[in-house]
Amino acid sequence: IFKELTRNSVQFQRGGLDALIAMKCLDEGVDLPRAECGVFLSSTGNTRQYIQRRGRLIRLFETNHMKKTSASVVDFICLPVTDDFGCSDTQQIQITVVPEPPGGQVYDPIEICTGHGTSLPGAPGDAWLWEPSTNLNMANIQTPYATPTQDITYTVSIQNICGIGTDEVSVHVIVPTAQASEDGGICRGDEFHVTATGNDQESSTYVWSPASLVSQSTSNDTYVFPVFTTTFTVYVTDSNGCTASDELTVYVGQPPIVNAGPDRDVEWLDEVRLLGSTSGDTYWWTPAENLSCSYCTLPEVLSAEPGWYVFHALDENGCEGMDSTYLDVFYPIYVPTSFTPNNDGINDVFYVAGLRLQGYRLIIYNRWGEEVFYSEDAEQVWTGESANGTHYCPDAVYQYSLRYEDQDGAHLIHGHVSLLR
Repeated sequence: IFKELTRNSVQFQRGGLDALIAMKCLDEGVDLPRAECGVFLSSTGNTRQYIQRRGRLIRLFETNHMKKTSASVVDFICLPVTDDFGCSDTQQIQITVVPEPPGGQVYDPIEICTGHGTSLPGAPGDAWLWEPSTNLNMANIQTPYATPTQDITYTVSIQNICGIGTDEVSVHVIVPTAQASEDGGICRGDEFHVTATGNDQESSTYVWSPASLVSQSTSNDTYVFPVFTTTFTVYVTDSNGCTASDELTVYVGQPPIVNAGPDRDVEWLDEVRLLGSTSGDTYWWTPAENLSCSYCTLPEVLSAEPGWYVFHALDENGCEGMDSTYLDVFYPIYVPTSFTPNNDGINDVFYVAGLRLQGYRLIIYNRWGEEVFYSEDAEQVWTGESANGTHYCPDAVYQYSLRYEDQDGAHLIHGHVSLLR
């Protein structure tokens, strides 16, 4: 037995064995100076034996690879449990054997986005001390939360019953970038070209805000159309999922105040003055045809036909404002006094001549006051037939009642027309 103990102890001393488990090992005169931790599962009442057992562990030991200066001893003592009546009981406990001191582990690097954090991995033990303590929530726990602002390597000193060791882990802080194009200015109603770049241009994603004022809010090359001066923010997320942002401001120039005057009803070939006004520096009217001048505020126009006239103005920044006015032209009417419905192609029908007759109604009566024609369509003509179309009306003088509207309102006129065959 002694030879086997000696052989195993030599292997243990040389590092060939990590642990020795034996009965009465230390009672056989075998020293184990390399051991840094011993666990006694049974005790002894012999004081000398108690001291010798521990003395064989507490030995200085030094080789080219290690230097032992202390050892940990764990002694389990079992006490009988007996009550006042002499009754006893037993209890089971679990013993965890720590095989070796901690330390020597280098964890894989951890990557985080700037502004974020991570939990640091720590090996099991009884006590921990992290260094440096910069940006740690606590430096003396197993897995602290780190929020570094730049690349850093943390080391942790870990202690268990077998000794103290050191692990380390590096944290790489990814700093994303976002670069928006330059500020600029536009006139209200115009678009402004914007661009953005990031860390990895092809793999990055982009989001512009406020999105409602951007033509393509997820593009790095797009247009914005604010109506007032607005600051836009672009959020750039790289392939690592890290997000950065940048801003640009688009200054919006408001157009000058422009008033082309009210819409009006005018007579055909009447000389009408347009009533323009503006705060702008430069102004003009379109279309320029039939205007006495197109670069003045109050030109005169010959009202040959109805139409729109637009008044434009520019301010000192080149921003354009505009307003328009509509001239509704009412033409004169002509009502003939006779017609000859004899199918010779000349003056065969009776109608009211005029353009754009509004609110039109024509009623024709015979000499006895009977209605022989009624129409609210200015394009419909009277051919001389009776109201029911059963016969042609005889030659006679017929009364008519005509209603129409012009720039002065509604008119109702009465007259007569002669039917001659």
